[in-house]
Amino acid sequence: MPQNRTRYPRLEPVRTKRLATRSPSATVSTTSKARSSNSARQSPVDRSTPSRPWYSLADHSADAAVASLVLCSVPDQDGALAELHRIIRPGGELRFYEHVIANCQPKRLLLQTADHSGLWPRIAGGCHPARDTTAAIARAGFNIESSQRLTFATARFEPSIPYVLGIARRA
Repeated sequence: MPQNRTRYPRLEPVRTKRLATRSPSATVSTTSKARSSNSARQSPVDRSTPSRPWYSLADHSADAAVASLVLCSVPDQDGALAELHRIIRPGGELRFYEHVIANCQPKRLLLQTADHSGLWPRIAGGCHPARDTTAAIARAGFNIESSQRLTFATARFEPSIPYVLGIARRA
């Protein structure tokens, strides 16, 4: 669900009748609430907390959803994608920006080791950098229309890790 609309500037606020946000993190939920309440938003915002999941949305009730750095950290990635598939109408759009497993060695092995040891998830808010998120999105019933792999570090002492930015359509 939408976390930060600045990552997707083409979402038109005027055409948005209702914005529902979901986050597995209480910190992200609080930050998102503060940012959206400071903006000149004209559409109602339905916020959630980790205790109030996506299940409250009706089947096929969303034209689009945005998953931004959440599918790498939810405990049940397949379950989260199944919920997104359930709430997005047929032909609707899923935009995503996520960590993704590296394509090449030795980075792939390094990220798998850090992930499976539990070290990376402990220091990175539950993030699992060894997940093949793009493949999981396709398995969940979405057709990947476009995707771009990016590799960079977000902090000075963080290793450079791969991300994927893309658009998928619900079949």
